[in-house]
Amino acid sequence: LEITGCDDAELLPGVELFHAGTKLLVPSSEGGSPKKLVTSGGRVLACTAVAAEATGAARAAYAAAATVRFSGAFYRGDVGRRCFDAPVRLGVLGSTRGTSLQPVLDALKPGCLLCGKADVACVVSNKREAPILERARTAGVPTVEHVAVRKDESRDSYDARVTAVLEASGVELVLCVGWMRILSAGFVGRWRGRCVNVHPSLLPAHAGGMDLEVHAAVLAAGEPESGCTVHLVTEDVDGGPVVVQRRCDVPTDATPETLKALVQPLEGPALIDAVLRFAAGDAGERFAPRPYLLTDEDSVPAGAADVEGAESREDTVDDEKPLTYRAAGVDIDAGNTLVERIKPLAASTRIAGVADALGGFGAVFDLEAAGFGSRSLRVDDDDAASSNLEEPSSPEDVLLVSGTDGVGTKLKLAGEARAALLTTQDTTTKYDRGVGVDLVAMCANDVATTGATPLFFLDYYATGRLDVDRCAAVVAGVAEGCAASGCALVGGETAEMPGMYAAGDFDVAGFCVAAVRRKDLLPKLDAMRAGDALIAVPSSGLHANGFSLVRKILDRAYGSSQSGALARRADAVIPDYYVASSESAAPTLADALLAPTTLYAATIAK
Repeated sequence: LEITGCDDAELLPGVELFHAGTKLLVPSSEGGSPKKLVTSGGRVLACTAVAAEATGAARAAYAAAATVRFSGAFYRGDVGRRCFDAPVRLGVLGSTRGTSLQPVLDALKPGCLLCGKADVACVVSNKREAPILERARTAGVPTVEHVAVRKDESRDSYDARVTAVLEASGVELVLCVGWMRILSAGFVGRWRGRCVNVHPSLLPAHAGGMDLEVHAAVLAAGEPESGCTVHLVTEDVDGGPVVVQRRCDVPTDATPETLKALVQPLEGPALIDAVLRFAAGDAGERFAPRPYLLTDEDSVPAGAADVEGAESREDTVDDEKPLTYRAAGVDIDAGNTLVERIKPLAASTRIAGVADALGGFGAVFDLEAAGFGSRSLRVDDDDAASSNLEEPSSPEDVLLVSGTDGVGTKLKLAGEARAALLTTQDTTTKYDRGVGVDLVAMCANDVATTGATPLFFLDYYATGRLDVDRCAAVVAGVAEGCAASGCALVGGETAEMPGMYAAGDFDVAGFCVAAVRRKDLLPKLDAMRAGDALIAVPSSGLHANGFSLVRKILDRAYGSSQSGALARRADAVIPDYYVASSESAAPTLADALLAPTTLYAATIAK
């Protein structure tokens, strides 16, 4: 079996590989096949790393393990697990005001995006009076230090002293925010895969420039858009892999100063996005990732090699060690946590007729208790049943109506807007909640067209890796939609399927069951006459239909990109004439397109 990726793995800071069951095949003659590293299987490689703190060493070792590839390869996921409970420790290098750092500091506050996921451990400047130092002190950063440049000091020597400060603070990820020095090869090597810089252009365009000269170059080139780039720092100045880009249009009357005023506000959210990607384990070329770790008992068979037994070629996978769901990427504990979080949401939608609590294999619904049986009952606020003297109806006069639907590619736009507007948890989760409302509306509105009363609803949420917070926000929206439609959320399914979806992607589907007496079934085609009144109910916008066309229109208007066209203009305010009369102010483009679908069931019932 050919092994690849070893050379790349050993480029990571502090990483060294130990070989126990490998062989280097050398071509027998010049011009033959290139050298190949091969193995016949077993426990063949140990990925090790040295760092100033255990967390950094563990992450580097896992990054190396993720880089090495050969057919059937496995590696353990429980080594150093306890190192990953703490937030990412950030170190900041800055020479100027540090304006782009402020959104990061704000995002660390309770309820905001980086709370519990990151901490700024230290801020370092090469200038004693740099305003970024006072900004850091005001925010309560533990270590705020001016590292002065000594006379005739080499770049390597200075950077080594900066590294010592970062290491003493346990820094894992370095943010360069207006750092006006070229970093040495030694620094780049020490922090490879763990140091990012924010540049005021859409790299690779205008690499190597600084501040206003970059904006002047954009204007001189007549470019219609600009923005900022967060990229990994490498030996190639401004040439490292791109992590995040944020874009804006360039006004025709822009100056370098006014263009800077447009681009600079993009830098803080871009840095927040980069930190979140690092914390979430954004692997590949970009970050040495935070791996997904297993519990102590959930080891994957092919553990680290025993170096002392390197001469042996008979190591085989231990079939007695268990392969678990968690080892395969399915977190049952996270699923159980989610169920507990959404139980109160489901309980808040309970109506007469719901016979069971959330969590069983099937939901039981009592039609008679809901008022559709041979006698009508209702349940008051104390859930006590009392008689209702409404005229009885026979069961055969009651029809059940069902509907199922999804939200479609509106999910893509919601994801783009969520990523583009990373500020507070409230701002980003509102789009996820809106998706939940959409899901109910797409089903409940359909069945309501028959005159039926929605009774109960079930949802299906599928993803490659379960994000409990995000899924809970979607279900909160489902509960909101159910309550507004007068139906109960009685259950659902959360499917975690590694490999089926790209990172951060998910899909949803909904299922609604309603009831209607035969005499009330709509539409009553035989009763329609010329001159009948048509009643129009206001819409909230596009609802959740036709978004493939909407996305094509956005691409044509703003240009397609990897992050999506909406990401460029998500916070742009649209003209007043697009605003419904009920709106107090013009909404942003993201808010207008992603407005939750209007729920019509209660309106039709009137």
